[in-house]
Amino acid sequence: ASGGTGLGLSVTYNLVKSHKGDITFQTAVGQGTTFTVTLPVEEIRKPYKVMVVDDDSDFRELIIRVITRDIDCVVEDFANGAEALIRMGSYPPDLLILDMFMPEMDGLGVCRAIKNELGFERMKVIIVTGFPDHPNLFEASRMGYTQILTKPLAVDKFKRAVRENLYGQSYG
Repeated sequence: ASGGTGLGLSVTYNLVKSHKGDITFQTAVGQGTTFTVTLPVEEIRKPYKVMVVDDDSDFRELIIRVITRDIDCVVEDFANGAEALIRMGSYPPDLLILDMFMPEMDGLGVCRAIKNELGFERMKVIIVTGFPDHPNLFEASRMGYTQILTKPLAVDKFKRAVRENLYGQSYG
C-alpha cells in the first residue's frame, strides 16, 4: 500500500505535543510501522470541601473570602451545628471551621457528634472562638480538637492553619 499525504501524522504530532506527550515509531520492512503515543497522567484533584459553621453571618462571609482568595475549594456555611451535621452526613468536608458558641447546637455538641460518628473521627477541625478560656474549649481539646484560634482572627495565622490542614504540610 502506498502512503498518504502525511497530514494526519502532522496533526497527530501537534496534538500530542500540545498535551505534553510524545510520539515514537518503529518500522519493520514488510510489516509496517507502529506508532506509540505517550501522554502524561495528571492527578485530577477535586476542589477541597470546607464547611464554615458560625452564627455570625458577617464572620462567615469574611472567612469564606479569606479562604477562597487563594485556595481551590468549595465552601458551605451554616449558622448552627445541627444544620452542619445534617449536611455532613451526605457531604463530609475536608476541613470544618467551627465556632464554639452558637444557638441550637454549639461547637462542643458538633465535636461530640463527629467524634462518635464512624468515618468522621479523623475530620480536620479548626475551632474559632471569642472566649479562649471557656471550659468547653478544654473539653474539645480533651477530645483531640486542639487547633483553636481566637477571634478576632490573625488572618495570616488562620490561612496558614487552613493550608496545613488541607495540604497536609507546614507552610511557615
